[in-house]
Amino acid sequence: MRLIDFSECRIDRHTDYAGSDRKNAIIYNGDRYMIKFSERQEPKNDYATSCVNNVLSEYIGSHIAGLAGIPTHETLLGTYNGELVVACKNFLQSGETLHEFSWYLRNRYDSSDIKRTPALSQIYATINSHPDLSQIKQIAIDRYWETFVVDALIGNFDRHAGNWGYIVGVDDTIRPSPIYDCGSCLYSGLSVDQMEKITSTELSIAKRLFLYPKAALFVGEKDVKVGYYDMLSSGYDKACSEAVLRIVPQINMDDVKSMIEETPCLSKERRHFYETMLEYRYELILKRAFLYVSEDRYDDVALDRIGTVSSKEEDDAWNEYLRAKEEMSFR
Repeated sequence: MRLIDFSECRIDRHTDYAGSDRKNAIIYNGDRYMIKFSERQEPKNDYATSCVNNVLSEYIGSHIAGLAGIPTHETLLGTYNGELVVACKNFLQSGETLHEFSWYLRNRYDSSDIKRTPALSQIYATINSHPDLSQIKQIAIDRYWETFVVDALIGNFDRHAGNWGYIVGVDDTIRPSPIYDCGSCLYSGLSVDQMEKITSTELSIAKRLFLYPKAALFVGEKDVKVGYYDMLSSGYDKACSEAVLRIVPQINMDDVKSMIEETPCLSKERRHFYETMLEYRYELILKRAFLYVSEDRYDDVALDRIGTVSSKEEDDAWNEYLRAKEEMSFR
């Protein structure tokens, strides 16, 4: 696969893309695209990189979502004036409008009651009560949890209320948007040096499976972010369990690995890190959760953790990792 040079593309001056990443709007092959640039940052610790890998994370994370059979925005890798960029195709047709879920939250709640990370109770209350979303209630709920399953695989820590939404058609019909905004997955803030160190020690892997990233979802009364494995395996939410049964069998890790192998601009170290962490996340989070849910027995240990804060999180992550490896006879 070759990189596309978008430098000479016509600027799209009629489209405004929100969000925190540096971006531009272009016309490529007659279609509207948003191009995202890598974000420069001041490293916060020894693990962080000075240039966030959101471009590669957006491209690979979005392709994994597509491989799982969920409608996802189209992404292309390329360059723009010498910088590596990801081009995200505008999925709106003429006359259509995208409303992010945060827009619907603001219809129901005062701004003081809305946080960047949504609460599960608010998600359900909004979908059930909003006159538009209530028309497609089950479709909206199913898509949310299907996206959650994919986010668990790619380790997305930032599916906040502005990172998914619904499309209003020209005839006022409502439908879920494709998955978009996956730039915060695959540990996008790590440097290559730290990627190598992480995959060389089991404790570091364990922490990045069961300690962080957590899902961008508050569950329970204490506004505690939920762990992906805990939510998927515990039976806490019926619709979540049903999404596990639908989506996990559709994920072919050989196809995921082939896609990564074909992605340009990946160093040997970065490719190894992505393949290793995705294999671990699939086996010890998704596949393991699927086995619990498919046998209708669920994981009571995971259920007990939901809504709680531990004072010994690293120890808990290590113990969960050992339990997962034993249950799955993994490596």
